[in-house]
Amino acid sequence: MSTHTKKKLVAIAAFAAVSGAVAVAWNPVGERLAAWAKPAAAAPAPQSASGQKDLYYCPMHPAFTSDRPTECPVCTMRMVKREQPEQHAASPAAANARTGKRRILYYQDPMHPQYRSDKPGIAPDCGMKLVPVYAEEAGAAATSPGTVQISAAR
Repeated sequence: MSTHTKKKLVAIAAFAAVSGAVAVAWNPVGERLAAWAKPAAAAPAPQSASGQKDLYYCPMHPAFTSDRPTECPVCTMRMVKREQPEQHAASPAAANARTGKRRILYYQDPMHPQYRSDKPGIAPDCGMKLVPVYAEEAGAAATSPGTVQISAAR
């Protein structure tokens, strides 16, 4: 190996070592994570009307949560408030689902909806488990956007 090649290799190794040291010393992601992990000595966390503390999360990284609307430590997106279940609009179907008072109309094959049964079981044509169709869902399916209804009446 010539001295010129050795000098090049030494220069490349030195450059790699300096670059690595700079990368370790200057780590903005690490700084943001460390700053985010520190408890803030600011005002107390906001509370919802029900008295529970609000929880904020990153839309792109839902695992990162905070009790304050800060920035995500990974992508710096603004964290958004996670809604509590009681804050959702109360529809009759949602209310029935919470109380467990949903009425099953019939059981239907998910692959072939024309096959219906009054008891749970297995569809004879494809072997799939029959799924229940509830009273709220049957009425909503008939009126949902994109549904085509054919009637014999003119």
